[in-house]
Amino acid sequence: MKTFKQRIMLVATLMVIAVSGYAAEQFVPILTTNFDDRTKGKWQVWGNEPNPKELDIAFVNSEVDGGGLCLKLKNPSGTAFYHAQLAYDLNNNEYLSQSKKYKIKFKAKCKNGSSQLQFVYQNNPDWNIQKEVQTFNITGEWQEFETDPFKPESDKINRIIINFGQNQDEFYIDDIEFGSYEEVQDNPGSGSTPETKPVTPTGSLNNTMYYDGTQWCLMLEDFEGKTIGDSENIELSYGSDGTATVAADPLEKSKNSLNYITADYKDDYYYIDVTLPNSKTLSSTYFTELIFDIVFNPEGGDNNYKDIYVKINNTSNQLGQFRINNANTESWNQLSFPLQNKYTGEETFRIYIGGIKANNTKANLFIDNIRLSVTASGNCGKTTQTDAGWMLDGNTLYISGK
Repeated sequence: MKTFKQRIMLVATLMVIAVSGYAAEQFVPILTTNFDDRTKGKWQVWGNEPNPKELDIAFVNSEVDGGGLCLKLKNPSGTAFYHAQLAYDLNNNEYLSQSKKYKIKFKAKCKNGSSQLQFVYQNNPDWNIQKEVQTFNITGEWQEFETDPFKPESDKINRIIINFGQNQDEFYIDDIEFGSYEEVQDNPGSGSTPETKPVTPTGSLNNTMYYDGTQWCLMLEDFEGKTIGDSENIELSYGSDGTATVAADPLEKSKNSLNYITADYKDDYYYIDVTLPNSKTLSSTYFTELIFDIVFNPEGGDNNYKDIYVKINNTSNQLGQFRINNANTESWNQLSFPLQNKYTGEETFRIYIGGIKANNTKANLFIDNIRLSVTASGNCGKTTQTDAGWMLDGNTLYISGK
């Protein structure tokens, strides 16, 4: 599923001049959200006091993205920051590292012209483990906000929060980016002729680096080179009849996707075998996350309250999971699973997606664009900071965008 606009990509060869042993810090996004697809992704919104039902949540036009969308949050009664929250939970068993520095960046404005937002980190479910990091003064004009770099004071932090309960107001939020600072070791060039890289991908994007409009990725499987009706790899349990078949995109945003249907038991998996190109290995020093797009149950079947499990190689070694609470029939959702401190060194491996606890009922999913995000990459642009993207691969700099 490739919905991004036609773009121009530049490839420039860098002559690196470095002092041996010098290391620089680079901000590496862990998550980015711009709400243009009318979904909150993994962001959750709730109000604890006094009337949670009065919280107004909507997607509205935003001049930030030149006609794109932003998230509107209405707090009906200003009492305390934590009484209305926009929160993001990390994947299961993932925590922020006390040895790393982190930062959140976002754009915001408010209707009244003078209100406040607050950034907090927290443990879920032990809310006593938390810290108020920074408070921001919001005006009626779009502004960019970011925290000072911070290190968590606990090793149990798995939730980040933007609090908006202090003021009775309507808040508009867009282009949220949260990440950590990673140390990048300079590698002086050997003086040899730089490797020539392709300027644009040709044919299938599989095993090709590309910019998807928000981040650089290595595409592992996009199903565009397959024939509709082709059966894909599936690992079944208990002799069940789950299927994985190449199908037309149910939302008609691309040509093909994968229709994955579990049988009446849990632990059925769709899987793909991956061999990374150019002697690269599966390592958090190069690849940040495993990402894929998904539509939940667009044509029926029971999919409420089930967990999608994602694993690599040994099926007992879980990479992450995602809870399906409600059917999503209107848009593709992007799911991401961090690789940090989980897998290193594999050049060839198998990815498993599925393992849904079906509770004796079927689950019907569409999956597309299975990919790995690239660590040494980022966004740039005067207006939205995502107009173009860059990626450093060895001594070659890729720039793609409008």
